[in-house]
Amino acid sequence: EGRVRIADKGRLCDFPGLRRLIVEAMAAYGDERGDVDHLINVTCRHYVAGSQGLRMHTDYEDWYGERVYGCVLANTSDASLEFRRAGTCFLLGEVEGMCLRQEGEARYEWKHGVAPIRSGRRVSVSWRWFKPEHAR
Repeated sequence: EGRVRIADKGRLCDFPGLRRLIVEAMAAYGDERGDVDHLINVTCRHYVAGSQGLRMHTDYEDWYGERVYGCVLANTSDASLEFRRAGTCFLLGEVEGMCLRQEGEARYEWKHGVAPIRSGRRVSVSWRWFKPEHAR
């Protein structure tokens, strides 16, 4: 528990429930993308008590497109996604099914992460698209 496992490359079409979640969440933001399967990078995270969380960071602009999306699949933990900048801190009130979109300042100027989990568990998925010049 608390370890990272990296899955082999797969195709989004091999995960129809996840693909449906991605399409529906983006549609809720008015972001309809015809090529949702092309160049997508999906990260699923399962945090449990004793896990290290996700270190506070800002994103790099080089590898991915402007927008990053996420969805909280479950959270019974004592932690949630937080944003920090210049002494200000925002904690998201996470509930199951909550989706978010990050872009601009939220990605590049506000540090964001998840504190180490002391109790419960948190499951989330995030996705973004590689810029074509960085796709393998």
